[in-house]
Amino acid sequence: MTSNTILLTGSERDAYIAERFQPTELEVESHDAEETMQAESDMQQRISELFDIDNIAKVNTIIQELEGYGIDSEENLDDAYSGCYRDEATFCEDLLCDVYSEAIDAMPVFLQTAIDWELVWHQSMQYDYFAIYHDSEYYFFSRNF
Repeated sequence: MTSNTILLTGSERDAYIAERFQPTELEVESHDAEETMQAESDMQQRISELFDIDNIAKVNTIIQELEGYGIDSEENLDDAYSGCYRDEATFCEDLLCDVYSEAIDAMPVFLQTAIDWELVWHQSMQYDYFAIYHDSEYYFFSRNF
């Protein structure tokens, strides 16, 4: 007695199954839900680390706020995150002194010390950045990520 059974393994087996059996709608939805849950848990983990939060409800609140600005993935979060500072003025001073260091260094000291960095935030920088206040600190994110 001979057997006509062939054992397929690896990619041959996967190709045979894909060719002859279509996944059910439930399987596709289940796979999509698993990917979504994994993405959510990755984002929750990243936010928890960034903001140093253990409370999942607070993490989800921050995620919702970030989603309102279009930050809905870890990649977007990493692209947009600009740092953590005690206030808007310190953020502006740090950022602009890095970007415009030569121009600021060329100014006389009395003008350098006269810059109102909080006013710079309110008149200019708030249109390119936003801040989330948490635990006595501001977390800054670019609007143009």
